[in-house]
Amino acid sequence: MYNISLDELPKYTPWVNRLLFEDIHYSKNPYEISREYNEEKWHDVKKYLMENSQSTLEEIISLGGGDTAGYIASQGGFCVGSMIEFYEKQIEKYVDFIGKYWVEDSPLIELGAGYGSMLLKLAKHFNPCGVYGLEYTDNGVWALSEFAKRCNIDIHMGKCDFFELSKEIQLPANGVIFTSYSLMYVPELSSGFLDYILEMKPRVCINIEPCYEYYSTSSLHGALCKKYVEVNDYNRNLVEILNSGEKDGRIEILEVEKNSFGENALSPASFIAWKSNID
Repeated sequence: MYNISLDELPKYTPWVNRLLFEDIHYSKNPYEISREYNEEKWHDVKKYLMENSQSTLEEIISLGGGDTAGYIASQGGFCVGSMIEFYEKQIEKYVDFIGKYWVEDSPLIELGAGYGSMLLKLAKHFNPCGVYGLEYTDNGVWALSEFAKRCNIDIHMGKCDFFELSKEIQLPANGVIFTSYSLMYVPELSSGFLDYILEMKPRVCINIEPCYEYYSTSSLHGALCKKYVEVNDYNRNLVEILNSGEKDGRIEILEVEKNSFGENALSPASFIAWKSNID
């Protein structure tokens, strides 16, 4: 893994020139997300797992391609490395941040878990009293179940929907809930989103998401990130919802690390930890 400058970024990702010179716009809605993930990405993961009985999480990550340009604030900003290198750095970062709020024997809960690339690694590290993975797609749930078996992790699974604010299974109270690059697929979270999380009675909630409101147009990188969100129709109001919840006394925001880490240099995630103020 090595550092590069912002000026060198177009060599490593076509998205800089797309944002600057192409008139493109994509829409995020339940149909498009199901197509992209249930019918394509997680379908391909499921097929690969069915054909390769010994494959690991790392193997699936490595299938994502060659070197990629990402952004790691603690490592000097823009950097280039393999998908596996970024994955290992990502796990380290998640363990470090979530570990600050971890209480022994807590349940670990991920909403929008995909096939479990982060949840299962974190479960191995923290050894929670229960592991819960909720996912939007059927093929994601299947792949999560299969990987949990291969990792020898007992897991409770079901589906969740950030559009409908629904979930299939009952979750235990006092859990450490986290999201990771999942809320971003809802262009505008509804006003009921905070109540949806609060009803789960978490000990702490950690949102690891690209945050539109934290990308500043006073820098070229921030302006490109903001444009990337707009073109791809990613979420634009998570920070607004959390700030509103803190203002009206329902939650307390414990910590914010803005634009801290991303395997995609144009979509670095912020790390936000918050807790309920409701008894």
